[in-house]
Amino acid sequence: MLHGLTFRRLLDLLRSSADYESALAAVAHLALPTFGEWSIVDVVERPEAMRRVAIIHPDPAKQELVRALPAGWPPATEDPIGAPVVMRTRELHVVHEVTDEMLAELARNEENRRVLRQLGMGSFVVAPLLVGDAVLGAVTFVSGRAGRRYTEADLGEARELAALIALVVHNARLHRDANWARSRAQRTAEEATRQQRDLERVMDVQSRLVRGFSHDLKNPLGAALGYAQLLQTGIKGDLTAEQQASVERISASIQSSLALIDDLVAYASKRMQKLDIQRGPTDIGQIVRQIAEEYEGQIQAAGLELRIEVAGGIPVIRSDRIRIRQVLGNLLSNAVKFTADGRITVGAEVRQNDAVSNSGNAVALRVSDTGHGIPAEKQHMLFQEFARLEPTATAGVGLGLAISRSIARALGGDITVDSVPGQGSTFTLWVPLIPVREADGAPS
Repeated sequence: MLHGLTFRRLLDLLRSSADYESALAAVAHLALPTFGEWSIVDVVERPEAMRRVAIIHPDPAKQELVRALPAGWPPATEDPIGAPVVMRTRELHVVHEVTDEMLAELARNEENRRVLRQLGMGSFVVAPLLVGDAVLGAVTFVSGRAGRRYTEADLGEARELAALIALVVHNARLHRDANWARSRAQRTAEEATRQQRDLERVMDVQSRLVRGFSHDLKNPLGAALGYAQLLQTGIKGDLTAEQQASVERISASIQSSLALIDDLVAYASKRMQKLDIQRGPTDIGQIVRQIAEEYEGQIQAAGLELRIEVAGGIPVIRSDRIRIRQVLGNLLSNAVKFTADGRITVGAEVRQNDAVSNSGNAVALRVSDTGHGIPAEKQHMLFQEFARLEPTATAGVGLGLAISRSIARALGGDITVDSVPGQGSTFTLWVPLIPVREADGAPS
């Protein structure tokens, strides 16, 4: 039984073990001076590394000597005497008489040897600090009397004290790890909150900026649309059939631009999470031909050839024709922008794509060009917001393809790209093949 150690005192020490150093010193002090004149506690901080946590001496007159030791007398794992031996063997280590040769080996230098002689180091016993299979360190009880014969009762008490100190070390480490984990979690949460606030501020500024620009853009576009519609009604005079068709294309292009501006505002403020999709009967062939006609003038002005390839047998599907027009227009606009010579082909056919349609079939609307192509290592950047493959380019802000892919996915499809540098690119809008029932009506 430990001398003078009550059950309540033991519980108090274990509870206070969050205060690592103080608790170890308190437990090691319990055996003094009955079991020895002073004691040492060493702990394993990490593999192959030990730390001298405490040197406890009850004599206030020798505290100055004690304070001088830890910094200049660290334990070394290769020491042939003392705590390192115990940590290797997991067994008690008893030295009944410390000789001058041992003292020189323990002290390592003359100043340490002088201090140890003044403290008194005649004999000692070292007990391992064990918790399960783990060796947490060692406690050394030092007697100033050489030749002291430690009894079995003494060694049993040393084991009890070592077990108690091992519990203190184990508890302290659990407290330390828990506190560290809590602190880290708190720091992570605070950092996430800060980043979220920063992101919200950036998004708010971006949203307000886009709304401001959209207002300034929509006013002149709205006016232009109004004049185009006046021409269409004949108020300004009758138009020839060719002029009427041209004005209709102008109106359709302006309406597409206004729709794009509205979506840009929605994208900036809601990240496209609530994009409005209005599904109804949609004639893909009709859309391809209309959008090609709208861009025909722009394509010809760029000195390019336009080809339209719509496969037969494409059924009327249930989708959002306005959104499909918007994406197809964006892809055509990009093709014109990045094609110096050659041709642009816009087409549609039914193809297999298990990722888009449960039936295995989807409608593929493709825009191909004979531009300079896109290197494979840069293709992953195409659909990123504000990404620009050519930093020196002045046209666009790098949102068109990001918006288009968001729309495609909102429709239940996707956009893919197939490109070879020097040969051109093909962007394909995949739309689920959902045939329209007769009750759904015909497309407008």
